Amino acid sequence: MLRAGRALSRRLTSNLQGFHVVNQFEVDDLKLKVTERLHQESEAKWTHIDKQGETEKVFNICFRTVPFTDNGVAHILEHLVLCGSKNFPVRDPFFKMINRSLNSFMNAMTGTDYTMYPFQTSNEQDFQNLLAVYLDAVFQPQLRYIDFNQEAWRLGEGDDGSDDPEKLILKGVVFNEMKGAMADRDQLFFRRFIAAMCPSGTYQYNSGGEPMSIPSLTYEELKKFHADHYSPANAHIITFGDVVLEDTAAHMNKTLTSVPKGAPAKEILKESSFPSARETTWYGPWNESANDVTKQSTAAVGFGICDRNDTWMNFIGQILGSLLSDGPSSPLYKELIESGLGSEYSPGTGFWMYLKDSIFAAGLQDVAEADLDAVHELVFSGLRRAQQEGFPQDRIDAILHQIELSTRHQTPKFGLNLTFGVHPGLLHGADMKDSLETLSYVKRLKEELAKNPSYLIDFIEPLFFKNQHVNKVKMIAQKEYEDIQTKMEEDLTEEKVSKLSKKEKLELLDLEMELEEEQLATPNVDCLPTLSVSDIPQEKTSFVPSQTGENTHWLQTSGSGMTYLRGMVELDGLSQREIELLPLYESVLTRIGRGEYDYRQIGIAQNLISGGFSVKTGILTDRDNVDIARPTLDFYTYGLDEKLDEIIPIFKTLLDANGPDFNPERIKTVLNEAYSNANGGIVGVGHQYSMQYSHSNVTAYGKLNETLSGLTAIKTMKKAVEENDFDSLSNELKQLHAKICSKHLKTLVHSDSDKTSKLDSLFDASRSGKAALVPEAATFESLSKSTWNLGFPINFVSRAISTVHDSHPDVASLRVLSAMMGSKYLLREIREFGGAYGAGANHTGGAFRFFSYRDPSGLRTLAKYSDAVEWVEKQQWTERDVNEAILKVFQGVDAPIAHSSRGVGIWKNYLSVDDIAKRRHELLSVTGSDLLRVNEKYLVNPKIRSDTIIGPQEALLRQEADNPMQSQTQAWQQLRL
Repeated sequence: MLRAGRALSRRLTSNLQGFHVVNQFEVDDLKLKVTERLHQESEAKWTHIDKQGETEKVFNICFRTVPFTDNGVAHILEHLVLCGSKNFPVRDPFFKMINRSLNSFMNAMTGTDYTMYPFQTSNEQDFQNLLAVYLDAVFQPQLRYIDFNQEAWRLGEGDDGSDDPEKLILKGVVFNEMKGAMADRDQLFFRRFIAAMCPSGTYQYNSGGEPMSIPSLTYEELKKFHADHYSPANAHIITFGDVVLEDTAAHMNKTLTSVPKGAPAKEILKESSFPSARETTWYGPWNESANDVTKQSTAAVGFGICDRNDTWMNFIGQILGSLLSDGPSSPLYKELIESGLGSEYSPGTGFWMYLKDSIFAAGLQDVAEADLDAVHELVFSGLRRAQQEGFPQDRIDAILHQIELSTRHQTPKFGLNLTFGVHPGLLHGADMKDSLETLSYVKRLKEELAKNPSYLIDFIEPLFFKNQHVNKVKMIAQKEYEDIQTKMEEDLTEEKVSKLSKKEKLELLDLEMELEEEQLATPNVDCLPTLSVSDIPQEKTSFVPSQTGENTHWLQTSGSGMTYLRGMVELDGLSQREIELLPLYESVLTRIGRGEYDYRQIGIAQNLISGGFSVKTGILTDRDNVDIARPTLDFYTYGLDEKLDEIIPIFKTLLDANGPDFNPERIKTVLNEAYSNANGGIVGVGHQYSMQYSHSNVTAYGKLNETLSGLTAIKTMKKAVEENDFDSLSNELKQLHAKICSKHLKTLVHSDSDKTSKLDSLFDASRSGKAALVPEAATFESLSKSTWNLGFPINFVSRAISTVHDSHPDVASLRVLSAMMGSKYLLREIREFGGAYGAGANHTGGAFRFFSYRDPSGLRTLAKYSDAVEWVEKQQWTERDVNEAILKVFQGVDAPIAHSSRGVGIWKNYLSVDDIAKRRHELLSVTGSDLLRVNEKYLVNPKIRSDTIIGPQEALLRQEADNPMQSQTQAWQQLRL
């Protein structure tokens, strides 16, 4: 058996199941061995990347997909190929395999010019199982018409469940997904910006699909797109890690030789340079929650830089992009952010290189419409400033140090992320070796700078001032934008319905019924490969840090030459106001001056010696008491062993009472950026915010978590920005910091040898000892119902129900129950039939939580949550479903973690090895009768329940008023930021 990393050199030149070696090389800096092969019969490309000692196994197959339409054909095809295939003719085998596997990552994704299908696992049998399903899915999908209706679009019954043929509405998973995506102003801007920079080819189109164009896609067009693009000759496969190469090659050879060879997809040509600079304007969403509703527009300038194949120029572009725009010491930050015209950079600011043409962009968002032209001028003045002032050597050194450090600091998903990084370049013909040997470019740049200190500065004139491929773009916020989109959807629906006869309308309802019947049918999944609970190890090694001092702990790593330093301050005795200030404190602490450094210098000083410094709020709970939750501050940094003596003094400035400079003007700038970023990011993770708010009304942990990182925290930030009293806020933060500096601190070091003795200077004698956890005297209503109207055209619906503390033996059964409900009921009812992009359940922090993501429904989804509980009661599931749910839970329990993160949970939460072993045994021992019992005990008649809907509020309230059978006596609490 040929396994990667074992006797590799002996077999490199052999024919492996029809795959012939065309190139092989090593990347010493990353400790990689790379073998590039070509499948002789089908011309499929296969690259394997081996890394000594790697236990993870990664597969990623990528196709160049080149749509010339906005109807989302590439994106919809990505969904449909996962809905059943020749050898696995099961409805949605992708979602079913998620629960029959121990994968740590499974997904599929559509880019601007590619579609990829990656997975990662550490189990060899699991790898081969998923490989078989993935290969069959992409090359031999069923592409059924009924699945097209579910995933793409259809005309079907309304959200009220009415089967009135005169009340048909547009539905579909991707249709609703893209309605949500295009409601995100950042995504909208970025997609329109790409089209403005590359207007002549495939990039002018939205590969994800414009919502109002998706209903123009035909089933026949989709099938043709698959035939044209999903062929072996258009495929590039990358595997990584501890893979059995013969078995993998045999699987691939069998599939590749059973389908037509096909041909590479149409090559994407470099965009012709504009004859002169252009200006492009479009409209975007209006946000009533904006800090200043008169400042909601965005302006940017884009520059075409170079071909994606030019790896040296792309490296230079990355360095220039960082020098020009990263951090408060950069010239564009000084010109743009500190101008006060906007709150933060426009989406995509910086250098990016995943298109055929690499691009640099810079601009501002949250700008008044009258100031958009001024932003364009500031971009050029910032570039001229850089040219005139040059780049300080310490900034160049800091950026190069970060690149060098990244080769030593590697995460558990290193291989997976590596495939994400190299695939787009490979599809455009970039050289694999050049793409990986970044440190050789660092060395070359240092040599160039030694010969010519102005080497980087000399690029500014040709790339930015003599470059004609420039576009000055504007996105103007339009108050009527959402109404216009709604009217367009209504008109499109009316247009399509008006062309239908009564018979055709009834046929559509019949199709809807057929779809529902299929979704309700129990599938025969015997054809799908699976792991079993017996494949889960009964025991797993726990890594316990050694206590080396009263408050210092250490865990040994092996040969990394890196030191990872963590600190945790337990924040007992804070007032409610001080707790509310913590998100603001967290946002500013690492971005203001500290010690001898001002706010411009501190980032450079940190990046010269470390991987950066982070401060985040956390929560410490009592595993035996659900009413106990205490905030913490978690500090983290890392660097080379030899830099530790320089790291510690800067780390100390975070912990000293007189360390930070809470300058009011700097706080104002940072909080404006932070609020804009947080507010703009809600729509991307709305299900998380919805769950957090529901959770806040049922447990002490949920209440604290909402205050620290939920919509309530964003609302607190908005209030501070609106009040504009930063002198008072500065004083409050100073007082809070002084209090934090008196609280109990403990540290954890990961390194090759014990270095905790170097940390003595961090521990001030004035710090208090560890304080006992005290229950919070919080009371919660038995039922709360809340809606947040944030201007989104789509819903995020959640429910939280109070349960038990974390050490309770029922927690294991509740976790497995949530996994089974999510995969076996909620996905079917809310995603497949309801048209939401996602749905599920989980258990955490003493609460059982339901959620939906980008959901066209509101109240109807809440009813489905109740139906899910009833579904469990009726035992409409099998013991196999229970076992699959246990597998799903263990994907998280046994997810790979970096050596530098081992033991962190034990250290932070005061856990013992026995605690972890006990929970593992409880999870492995869960039975169907346990699920029935906890469902009845906690969910059938919950003591405390909270529902939250983030979405179109007025429609929701009308819906409840029109459906008294669904209405409850308690009114909805209506909230806004």
